[in-house]
Amino acid sequence: MDYQAAVAELKRGKLYPVYLIWGEERLQLEDLVAEIRKGVLGAETGEYGLTVLNGKDLTAERIIEAADTAPFFSEKQIILVENWPPWCATGKIPGGDQKLGEYLSSKIPSYTCLVFTSQGKADRRKKLYQTIEKAGAVIELAPLKGPALERWLTQFLHDWGKKPAPGVMNFIIGEAGTSETLDLALLQQEMTKIALYTGERPEITKADARAVLTRTPESSVFALVNAVSLRQRDKAQRLWADLKVGGEEPLKLLSLLARQIRLLWQTKQLLQEGCTGEQIAGKIGVPPYVARKIASQVDNFTGRQLRYLLECIQEADWSVKCGRRDQETMMQLLIIKMCQKEKNRG
Repeated sequence: MDYQAAVAELKRGKLYPVYLIWGEERLQLEDLVAEIRKGVLGAETGEYGLTVLNGKDLTAERIIEAADTAPFFSEKQIILVENWPPWCATGKIPGGDQKLGEYLSSKIPSYTCLVFTSQGKADRRKKLYQTIEKAGAVIELAPLKGPALERWLTQFLHDWGKKPAPGVMNFIIGEAGTSETLDLALLQQEMTKIALYTGERPEITKADARAVLTRTPESSVFALVNAVSLRQRDKAQRLWADLKVGGEEPLKLLSLLARQIRLLWQTKQLLQEGCTGEQIAGKIGVPPYVARKIASQVDNFTGRQLRYLLECIQEADWSVKCGRRDQETMMQLLIIKMCQKEKNRG
């Protein structure tokens, strides 16, 4: 079961006696645990009814003991077992897993909901994993992307009483999510800022998002490359100044620039070979929404221009490392050189 399906079941009131939730999406994990807690204990429970167990040496006997112990101040309880090592391929349960497997299959008391979590990859081959699949629910927290990501964001705004205008979701994702991995916590923070910015007005426009969104270094580099493609030197220099104010190191920016140009070059070649957007995303190792942004820039460059930009970056990097120029001067001269028209290039 994935995150979206699990949330839908929980909102319908569907609960299982035991859950295994695994994956690297911490925000999704927190959301699911909160929904399970609300379903089992009710909306207003404070700290009552929740027991958290953690530790690599946690035994099956300790988990069973906690689950069997009746709650004192609530009718039901949740036993949350966090990041238990036995779920990974090499992990073992102290004392063996047969007793715990039998317990999870049929002996969990009606007042207990057991929730196991793992931020690593859980091994589907393990017998205990398969036991929970039969007796309860296993939820894999894969990174949200495409329509699933847009639904998640739209629902988040809906909870604020907001509705995005057409095209706003793609714009926000593009501005806040140009890295290989999308930071959902950062994205949620940006969405909260937009919702607060619009006040009582229900619709969120692209102008609202543009006014509030905090640029990541990657999205700023994307904008800088776009300015270079249009020979907008003043804009490119303003973007560099903004990055500098934000504390970005010139050599880090140089590395991001080089990576962006290489991705453009690879994407251009793959498009010429007839690859689809999904195929390109897989081949260059980025999520589909990043591949779409890169593809949108490709037509602004010829292969010769991209090769020239990479040569400029390589020369700039060498000029700093051999002591010919300081980093600040290097970036200023690099931007000027990258924005020159073909006939003015030396």
